[in-house]
Amino acid sequence: GGTRILEARCPAYGKAIPFLPILEFLRDSFAIAERDSDQLVREKIAGRLLLLDRAFEESLPLIFDFLGVPDPDRPGPKIDPEVRQRRLFAFVRRLVQAQSEREPAVILFDDIHWIDAASDGFLAQLVEAIGTTRTLLLMNFRPEYGADWFQRSYYQRLPVSPLGRADVAAMVAHLLGTDASVAPLPALIMERTRGNPFFTEEVVQSLVESGALEGEPGAYRLTRATEDLEVPATVQALLAARIDRLPEQDKQVLHTAAVIGRQFGELLLSAVINLSGAELTSALGRLQAGEFILEQAVYPVAEYIFKHPLTEQVARESQLQERRGRLHASVARAIEEAGSEKLDEQAALIGHHWEQAGEAPVAARWYGRAAGLVGLSDLARGAELWGKVRELASRDASDAEADRLALEACFQLLNLGWRTGLDGEQGRVLLDAALVLGERCGERELPIKAAVAFYVLLLHRGDVRECVKVGREALALAEAVGDPDLVAAASYARGEGSAARGDLADGLFHLDQALEFFDRHPSPVMAGLGFYAPAHARMLRGSEVLVSLGRLQEGFEDLERVLDLAAHEASPEQLSFVVGVLCWQARWHPEPAVVVAHAERALAATQKIGNRYLIGPVLAGLGMARLAIGEPEEAIAHLEEGLSLVRKERFVLFAEPSYVSALARSHLAVGDATRAHKVAAEAVAIAERRGTLFLEADAQLALSQVLRAERGQAARSAIDRALARARTLIGETGGRSLLPLVYEEEAALAAFDGDDSARERHLREAHRLFTVMGATRHAQRVARELGL
Repeated sequence: GGTRILEARCPAYGKAIPFLPILEFLRDSFAIAERDSDQLVREKIAGRLLLLDRAFEESLPLIFDFLGVPDPDRPGPKIDPEVRQRRLFAFVRRLVQAQSEREPAVILFDDIHWIDAASDGFLAQLVEAIGTTRTLLLMNFRPEYGADWFQRSYYQRLPVSPLGRADVAAMVAHLLGTDASVAPLPALIMERTRGNPFFTEEVVQSLVESGALEGEPGAYRLTRATEDLEVPATVQALLAARIDRLPEQDKQVLHTAAVIGRQFGELLLSAVINLSGAELTSALGRLQAGEFILEQAVYPVAEYIFKHPLTEQVARESQLQERRGRLHASVARAIEEAGSEKLDEQAALIGHHWEQAGEAPVAARWYGRAAGLVGLSDLARGAELWGKVRELASRDASDAEADRLALEACFQLLNLGWRTGLDGEQGRVLLDAALVLGERCGERELPIKAAVAFYVLLLHRGDVRECVKVGREALALAEAVGDPDLVAAASYARGEGSAARGDLADGLFHLDQALEFFDRHPSPVMAGLGFYAPAHARMLRGSEVLVSLGRLQEGFEDLERVLDLAAHEASPEQLSFVVGVLCWQARWHPEPAVVVAHAERALAATQKIGNRYLIGPVLAGLGMARLAIGEPEEAIAHLEEGLSLVRKERFVLFAEPSYVSALARSHLAVGDATRAHKVAAEAVAIAERRGTLFLEADAQLALSQVLRAERGQAARSAIDRALARARTLIGETGGRSLLPLVYEEEAALAAFDGDDSARERHLREAHRLFTVMGATRHAQRVARELGL
């Protein structure tokens, strides 16, 4: 067989249009034509992939969705955008490798200095995939482009250097010929062009057009003295002069084409320009003859490309801004009218043209449509587009529709915020803007959703005090509106925030309020935030509230129900989240080895799907479970790795003190009391900073335990302070699960004092509380110490 040639181009406006070159590359791979029906496109994709490897069948719904031809009978999976992106990356790698096994290929990416960020990620995957294949990946780019894959051993860079004098002379001789009259020209052209081959060609073409050269290519004669020749000092000036000399009709065609982009089709051009078919065809022919444009395709529709990006740039920028704006508007309308079936994919391009036309609200609407699509696969690009929507929509304060768009953008930016690096200060600005916009345009639902999204951001960032405040704001707003869905969502937010803070009674009340609604409406998604609210509410009610309150049986029953649901739904993300929460309370579980088994399965599933947010909490949770079964060395390894990821991704930071307290106890268990003391003090400081009162009580207990082991009676005053603070916090939070641990510590202190009676009294109270809680393993441990 032969060698497949696959191409993709990055136009100058390409940074505004997500996935443009990747979609072109994939369509070329599957031989998809512009006019193919959705059904035919799916058949081409499936046919090609299944011939390559039957294992591709499971990826078909995902690829159909990505290429804009979803199968109504097999809809694409509803998965986290980052997981979707990773699966698409994996697909591209497998596709390139499978195609290479069948036949060698050359893949060309043109002008990648203009590539959009989403496509750049895919390009890195192509580079990763081709290392051991029969595929040659060619790319051209300007010096300002850079990428990590430049360091690959199989990457070779071929810089294009300016031509030397001898090379320019040879090139000019080829272009002009050997007539004696042209002999002075190589030196003059070298002085102006500094060895730039495109500039050199343009100088010769300009001299021909001005009449300074007569004859044919390769056989010209100079008609003027060299001192009379005018050669502009820059290629831009030269191109502007050449364009200015064009007949008015040809200039009109070139200007219009430049607004469309470097690559343009005759069909779109004819829809924008006021010329007959014959006039347009003639003008395009003359522009080709003048080497302004090149013909790329003839069938089924004539396609052209500017010979050089600079030609397009000069042709576009030499127009008056007002005229250019009108042309952009005409192009936007023409694309809208021509692309009714693929408008989602073209939305960013249409938005670009409306923005250049000065129609900010219209551009904002199209960018919003693009953001909704690209956000499914590229969160960062989705957030970037929503930011653009907000900026454009906010320009006109008198337009109610623009206000609603800006409000939607505020919500979406907050909704994506915990995964895109938004901080609390930026989030507050967005929420305040959403509240003002909602009031101005009479929209009451989106500000509440924005408040709930901001609460989620604050919770994961670990700003629990502010999180509780925002949860209360959200609930007050929802109750004022009176919408049951929103009240339930805001009740969940307030309940989780209160639980994280340590106000367990308030947390239980509001989570129960939310669950009462969810039980009557079994499929709500939390205020558009994309997770299954009933499962999360019950999970948090069980772990953060009931177990902390000392109601172990009820709490673990809730968690078992959610585990069953997650397993039934076959959702690795949901399962990992539930298991991570279960691990927080592994020390109280009747069978901690079961928790370890759950955590190991969840870790394997999370690592397989590559969800970078969940790996950290699951690893840290596995460490807590390992500590509960008496494996402190393994616990330290898991906790340290998990904590590192949690901090790096800034995910579930509200739980950070519990991980650090477990790490302190693990160090103590392996006999490193000095290290344990440092880590326990860190746990206390983090809990105080985060405002997590219940977790601070646990950290104070851990500090008491390690101080006693490290310094004994010498640290008595510090131990007493830690225990007193723990008792106070237990009283404030109602977290009675920790109370028997306090009595155990007090029994140990009584032993220091030689007060056997007090020691026994404290141990008996600890035993009673463990028994009432249903903490059978702990009750048995204390019973052994009492000799019962």
